Amino acid sequence: MSAAAPLALAAVIPCHNDAATLAPLLGALARLGPVAEVVVIDDASSPPLCSTALLHDAGAEARAMPPGWLRILRNSFPVGAGAARNLGLTLVTAPHVIFLDADDMALPDLAHLMRDLAHDPAGHCADFCIFQHHDTRGDQERLWGQRPFDDRLWRQAGLSHGALNPVSETQAALLAQTANYPWNKIYRTAFLRDKGIGCTPLMVHNDVELHWRSFLLADRILASDRIGVVHVVRPSGNRLTNRHTAERLRLFPVLDALATEIALGARPALAEAFNTFVWGLADWIQAHLPPADRPALRACASRFWLDHTSPALRENLRARRGPLLERLGIG
Repeated sequence: MSAAAPLALAAVIPCHNDAATLAPLLGALARLGPVAEVVVIDDASSPPLCSTALLHDAGAEARAMPPGWLRILRNSFPVGAGAARNLGLTLVTAPHVIFLDADDMALPDLAHLMRDLAHDPAGHCADFCIFQHHDTRGDQERLWGQRPFDDRLWRQAGLSHGALNPVSETQAALLAQTANYPWNKIYRTAFLRDKGIGCTPLMVHNDVELHWRSFLLADRILASDRIGVVHVVRPSGNRLTNRHTAERLRLFPVLDALATEIALGARPALAEAFNTFVWGLADWIQAHLPPADRPALRACASRFWLDHTSPALRENLRARRGPLLERLGIG
């Protein structure tokens, strides 16, 4: 029997002044095979991105791709990665899509994963497949793969090994607590569009909504231990991830809306998982905020506690996360 053809994949990439890292990413995507189109949203880069220059720097494989393989749409002013991803999704024609950062690197296992999905009947109709990744914070420790916290959740879910595994409700509640990245999943394009799933148009934490609504609304989720992407973390500089200001508190109305939607859904395990995630995220935000902004963070956390935690869940959280709650001023 002949091998199944890989499923066609689109890559959506927001880019702001990252041409130097975007070019090698385009070269890697061209070499993968299943990537049928790349949509880059130039978020007001200076100078503007140039497709001819990018393809030249990306290498021979990228230059040999058919016309229209790379499309660049430019924003006249920066709107952030979330709004850029949403715009890119409207332009996708391929049946599957992945969201990447401009300084990520796609690995050969991403192509192998697409072939796994093509061979498996469930792969064609899965709403998304979450896969593993390498985080460059592990480089200094000579560790390959995900950060220990995420790896522990994969092991707890029993999904650390296997090129393609179905994800149960219980397993989904564990994997949903991993870092809420947009680039560790292959989505069915129609799933995102039909369910109205996208990123929040915030400069920071824009991927929380995409991540949690995907887990809430998906009928079929798959998981793969293949490491498909290298995510580059730069602890210094002016990247959005390094903004540690009260701007991060704008996430709380989004968390409120998600908590309400998840509570009304049919997945009670996901509701508890989301609540647990919120406290870990709030603790992380507080640790990185200037001291003057921390009272406002604690006020947001206290209101969320009162509005979205049941008495039973409060007791559970106090038993499991007592020190964390105390740091947030919640007793």
